[in-house]
Amino acid sequence: MNRRSSQASCSICLTALLAVHFAGAASPPTNQPTRLPPVVVIGAKQSEESLSGSGTYLGTEELCANNYRNVHQILRQVPGVYVRDEEGYGLRQNASLRGVDTTRSGKITLMEDGVLTAPSPYSSPAAYYTPNINRMSGMEILKGSSQVRFGPLTTGGVINYLSTPIPGHREGFVRFQYGSDNEILGHAWYGDRVQTSAGQIGYLVELFTRRADGFKHIDETPDFHNGDETGFMLIEPMLKLSWILPTEKFQTLEFKIGYTDLENHETYLGITDADLRRDPTRRYAASRFDELNSDNLRTYLRHSIELTGDLDLTSTLYYQGFDRNWYKLDSLRNIQGGPASLSLAEALATPGAPLGTLRGANGGTLRVRANNREHWLAGLETVSHYRFHTGDLAHEALFGARFHTDVARQYQWQDDYYQNSSGVITNVQYAVGGMGAAGNRRDQTYALATFLQDSMHFGRLTLTPGVRYEHLELEYYDRLAADPNTRYGSLDVWAAGLGFNYRHNPQLTLFGGVYRGFSVPDPRASVRDGVKEETSIATELGVRWQPCVGLKLETTFFYTRFEDLIVIDNIVSAGSGTTENAGNINCYGVEWRSEYDPCAARNLGIRTPIFAALTFTQAKLDGNARSSNPDSIFSGGKDGNDVPYIPDWQLVAGVGAHVKRCGADMIVTFVNEMYTTANNSTVPINPVTGKPDARFGKTDSFVTLDLSAYYDLNKHIRLTGSIQNLLDEEYIVSRHPYGARPGRPLSFLVGFEAKF
Repeated sequence: MNRRSSQASCSICLTALLAVHFAGAASPPTNQPTRLPPVVVIGAKQSEESLSGSGTYLGTEELCANNYRNVHQILRQVPGVYVRDEEGYGLRQNASLRGVDTTRSGKITLMEDGVLTAPSPYSSPAAYYTPNINRMSGMEILKGSSQVRFGPLTTGGVINYLSTPIPGHREGFVRFQYGSDNEILGHAWYGDRVQTSAGQIGYLVELFTRRADGFKHIDETPDFHNGDETGFMLIEPMLKLSWILPTEKFQTLEFKIGYTDLENHETYLGITDADLRRDPTRRYAASRFDELNSDNLRTYLRHSIELTGDLDLTSTLYYQGFDRNWYKLDSLRNIQGGPASLSLAEALATPGAPLGTLRGANGGTLRVRANNREHWLAGLETVSHYRFHTGDLAHEALFGARFHTDVARQYQWQDDYYQNSSGVITNVQYAVGGMGAAGNRRDQTYALATFLQDSMHFGRLTLTPGVRYEHLELEYYDRLAADPNTRYGSLDVWAAGLGFNYRHNPQLTLFGGVYRGFSVPDPRASVRDGVKEETSIATELGVRWQPCVGLKLETTFFYTRFEDLIVIDNIVSAGSGTTENAGNINCYGVEWRSEYDPCAARNLGIRTPIFAALTFTQAKLDGNARSSNPDSIFSGGKDGNDVPYIPDWQLVAGVGAHVKRCGADMIVTFVNEMYTTANNSTVPINPVTGKPDARFGKTDSFVTLDLSAYYDLNKHIRLTGSIQNLLDEEYIVSRHPYGARPGRPLSFLVGFEAKF
């Protein structure tokens, strides 16, 4: 199908959806319910019990309980979720669900309020933009059973961020916190619902800001004296409006617009193991020009209507634009007393002149790349919810259709900074080879996605079969190619599954299912290189048990087989590689979570919550990795080797004590060491090139201890405080993008919250 026919078919689909959506005339109001359910994945904490699969709902109480501001700390408390920290603040989420790759959460369907939110979820899924957990009211994580309803990355699962809702009455909130490295966090919102002759009008205005100097310091040189400026500045305003229409059929409109502006003095460059052991917060002088600037505009208009007492329809028209330029050190040239050219990974692993140039103690040319990209996505999604009976069998059927398009536009250039032997920059050549010479391409995807799912209730047993189908039209254009003409392709992919939930009694529930998932390659990989879609077969079996008041236990056994694993082109976060099918993976393990409050059962007027979340995972290559790309962390992987950045063991446990006006919690986190590449080497040598490479090796096992406390001055004002990494544990948390990177050292955060 060519582009013109693709656009025509998409227009027909869009028109059809609009026609279905607006069918039926409105009439004067009679009896109205309060509201239709919002677009959610799980919906509420108590809804976890009815899931035909493993899922976790984190509400405001759970998000705020430990005063965490890094999304990775929160996600680690969910069994089956693995994270890889990068810069210590959680500004860019690197998460995995049950063994998929962690890089930029590129194998997870990320949503905010039920709307796709990765910059280009089809054309470039790596999430350089992540919704800010600090402004959220909730978070939903769904694993195996997410394959049918949510796409396009269904082999991993779905994470849905829930933004601040419009309050039911006039209400406001203010939070201010101050912490280590001059970290300042401010958050405020105000909203109300007003009854008028034109219906109920609701509104919410919100502003979130966060900044910090950063906990690292850059080696200074005679012409550079701002070594402590390694932090960030983030600002996010948001507006929500709602309208309950004065019509006979209950219906609502909701509009949301939000904006994110981020300036982050972060680098791709790590340091050597030896330097990290001596000073884990050090950065080399060559990284002093590195800076990420990005902005994100997101908006949607959502219409919900209750057509009958058993049928409602929700349609969402959405748009998001994301621009970012990560200006970062890319390589070394003309090294004094060394090679003519080295990549950063090679230079970092080569003692002598190359390492001296990075440290600002040797001459050479610092090549800095403007990794400049523009993304946008837009679409219309309609989901119907129909409740009916066939005899004694109750059904809850969901049907959804979505037309979506997204674009990833790359326009990059390189600048050369000439450094003398004392680290002074003596000259600069901008845009070497011209603007766009380091990358000038465009990927676009048109996608029509549909799904059908039916929850059938047989007394205590619920069976949930479902199927998902997506048709993709792909376009790829590379201005630097020998043949720069636009190239076209298409893909048809499907997912299906069957889940069950058996409520044996009010205390014991069994659940499980079998699901087929898929993840699609980007247009360049599919059209130019013939990369196939990644597929998976996931099975899970679990039990939820509440043997007594105050005690909850959940255990899940899972097994997933991934075939034709897609390794995305920026697997090392450099964007210099080629997307490819790396091979097959078998992943199995056990997830266990317990919650216990011994005082709750005794009505002692005090809460003493205790919880533990344990995950055991074996993620192994099935056959040798097919990757020959030297920039891929799967290159050199052998049959039976561990998948990178997936720990065998992960444990998070906590205990707290809460009385009427105050409380405190302690959290202990243990993460086992992990290989950082699939060849499972502890030696920093690239098996494809045979050259030194700082990305190869292991992370450290680590144990951290976090404390948090609060005191309520009155019913409106709460004082808060926390200490993270109380024991000041020093450890290597990652070796990517280039070289060893530390976990955040001991830090504190104090402040207050006020509701009015």
